[in-house]
Amino acid sequence: MANFADSPHFDTHDDYYTPKWAWENIEHFIEAKFSKDNTNIFECFSKNSNEQSINNLKEMGWKVIGSKKFDFITNEGKEFLNLDNLGEQDLLNLPPNTVVISNPPYQRIKSFKQRHSNLKYKCFKKLLDYDIPFVILINQTHIFQKWSQELLKGKDIKFIFPSYKITYDKYKEGGIEKIDMGKGSPSYNTVYMTYKVLDKNEFI
Repeated sequence: MANFADSPHFDTHDDYYTPKWAWENIEHFIEAKFSKDNTNIFECFSKNSNEQSINNLKEMGWKVIGSKKFDFITNEGKEFLNLDNLGEQDLLNLPPNTVVISNPPYQRIKSFKQRHSNLKYKCFKKLLDYDIPFVILINQTHIFQKWSQELLKGKDIKFIFPSYKITYDKYKEGGIEKIDMGKGSPSYNTVYMTYKVLDKNEFI
């Protein structure tokens, strides 16, 4: 299974990106709680990308923090985000009313014992360490896996379940030349996982 997109740095072959409509289709859930006038969107998984997701969110009218030069795990390139210095636990001092909207990299966790060294696990854990609202796209099977249940237990997690499969934009290495994917769809189902955004699970 290929990486989820907007973090092609973590993919050894192809670049996959979140289509704009995937965010547009759930924007009303976000706007019900967070106004565009006073909300900052942190698109934190765009390292080495063509910044498609960052640009799409800006076109939708959001104020966006993000850069293809920023590494979410190491904070390398944080100077390109125009933020203050790091706070506690090596977390960025994000402005008030910041919401993460992004698509974390996919890297299969081969075993529960190996989870702490896995990139995906590190991304999920650090998101929760920030303790700010987020909306991310994940493979639906993650909901039932032991490592995610460990991280999410007792958290204000809700899901948005699409009635369709999300097909990602595919580019050749470097994220410049788009590849025609035809009419096929992925073999997996993607869902939106939210934190401190929804009062209940939603279906669209």
